[in-house]
Amino acid sequence: MLFDDLFYPGNPKRRKEADSLRDEITKTFEDYKTHWNMWADMLNKAFSEVIVTDSTTKMLHDTRITKLKKNIKKNTIKECVDEINAAAKEMNPTMERVIIEMGIAKFLPPEWSKSGIRVKDLDRSNWLVAGKWISLACSSLLAGYLGYHIFTGVVVISALSSAIAGTSMALGTLYAGVLGGLVFSAVFVITDMIASAITGAIERKQLNEAITVLKQVKEQVSDPLHAAAFTLERLCSDAERGTYQLEGDIVLSKRSDDSYAIMRLVQLTAESTDLPDFQKKILPIEPFMQARDTAAALSQKAVEEVFILIPPSAS
Repeated sequence: MLFDDLFYPGNPKRRKEADSLRDEITKTFEDYKTHWNMWADMLNKAFSEVIVTDSTTKMLHDTRITKLKKNIKKNTIKECVDEINAAAKEMNPTMERVIIEMGIAKFLPPEWSKSGIRVKDLDRSNWLVAGKWISLACSSLLAGYLGYHIFTGVVVISALSSAIAGTSMALGTLYAGVLGGLVFSAVFVITDMIASAITGAIERKQLNEAITVLKQVKEQVSDPLHAAAFTLERLCSDAERGTYQLEGDIVLSKRSDDSYAIMRLVQLTAESTDLPDFQKKILPIEPFMQARDTAAALSQKAVEEVFILIPPSAS
């Protein structure tokens, strides 16, 4: 290969580019699997800790989010994407079943499972009952996530599922085009196969084909997965912190007594001194320190409105 490189000096650069693309795509799949499984473990632990007292709590106790098992270094990309897609598509129906069987759905607008609920459309009198039911049955973490899912999570998970479905369609295009009948996982070991190429000319052709395919995989499959992995990472952080952004400056946040309140954050101004005392109260910084806003910005914000969505957890 040393002499081949003398006649084809671009080959070392091509090898490096193919290796870099392969490693980047591999890491994206591994990151997505890690964040999905962290999120599944967190919710599954919360479900498993529900104390069984009746059929509803047994249903909660037995509910599980499917974890990912495929290994991108051993399985084909198609096998990995199919598993990811199946798990994502299963998520919303699983949570919908939980919410229906808990008896909460009857307090919600008919289209909640497709579009969530806007805070301005919230029927507070219904939530006084629904929130108590959630609190009685669930731990603080699970109660908070159920509240978030009903409002915004159903849309977030649907978007995530659509992104994964898009990667499946992209794979179909790649199979029909560049890859033909090849096993997709071969892309990830192609540079090792190339090492046994007879001449630099053959290697150059194979490397160029590999780079073309890998670039398509990155753009059409890996990049959407990367964005989805970020969403999952944020969901894990939000659940651990007990603070979810619902819309704009409206957040669902856990309070010190384990209740969850919907809060609207407003910027403090000179005119803010005319607000009632409860509206001038500076938000506790600690739950928001790691939020997407900076601590400095939050120190200049106040609670305009507070509504207890879910009372303190009874568990």
